[in-house]
Amino acid sequence: IAQLEGGTGGLTEGDYYATTIQGDGYWAPYGYRPGSATRTNSCQHVREVPPQLRSASVLKPFGLSTFYQKYTEAYGIPVVASYSVPDDALRRACYTLRFLLAGNWAVRESFYRYSGRVAVIGRDEGTTSIPEHSNLPSWWNLRARGLGATPHAPVSSGGEENVLCY
Repeated sequence: IAQLEGGTGGLTEGDYYATTIQGDGYWAPYGYRPGSATRTNSCQHVREVPPQLRSASVLKPFGLSTFYQKYTEAYGIPVVASYSVPDDALRRACYTLRFLLAGNWAVRESFYRYSGRVAVIGRDEGTTSIPEHSNLPSWWNLRARGLGATPHAPVSSGGEENVLCY
């Protein structure tokens, strides 16, 4: 989607939502992330984004944008946000991700392989502040405080106020 520090990668809003099926499975438009999901997490430890996750060869399609300054993970799946988001919001989003994927290895592995990640939208940020959503029209900032992941935009996002219940 957005090549993060500019441009939309030529995608339309329709591309954003399109799911393409080839053969017996879904198509990964940018290829698959190397490795496998883990069985561990570091939800308690919010830190800077590891440099390797900024690389497109590790995390598709373009690596993590410099917009993301905070990071934790569950099962090797990044949970990210800008500096404006409280650490507690990342921890809570990480715990939620752990709970959702705890008993379902196949879904966990699929989300990992498709470079899935979770982004927390700051209280004063809009949906289109999230780099993977930046190609969407600005009216999305009035309509939604989070969106689900797609093959073209492999990020599930949610508003800080929803994650922290305020």
